[in-house]
Amino acid sequence: MASDGDAENELTSRLALFDDEPDINDWFEVALGAAMITMGLHQLFNPGGLFETGVMQWLGAAVVAMGFILLGHGIKDMLLKEVRTSIVRLDMDDDGNSIDYGLIRDVLLH
Repeated sequence: MASDGDAENELTSRLALFDDEPDINDWFEVALGAAMITMGLHQLFNPGGLFETGVMQWLGAAVVAMGFILLGHGIKDMLLKEVRTSIVRLDMDDDGNSIDYGLIRDVLLH
């Protein structure tokens, strides 16, 4: 049986294939999306005087929609990284007497 340090090194090397962006980027997307939703909702209910009221409300709705898109994308990226980590951990498990979670995962995904 490999030591914990060897297992962590193996886990890190397998997950290195999926390193496409830093983790702070995901949190930034979530925070920026939440801020955009807040500003857009404020603009929807309190339209400013820059343009006509209807135009400002449409712009506020567009900002809310973009905020939801950005928020969802950040959460999706974080969840995807966690799923990849759990898949690699399950694949590294050498215990043959346990349940084949990889098969269950494949059935649920497809």
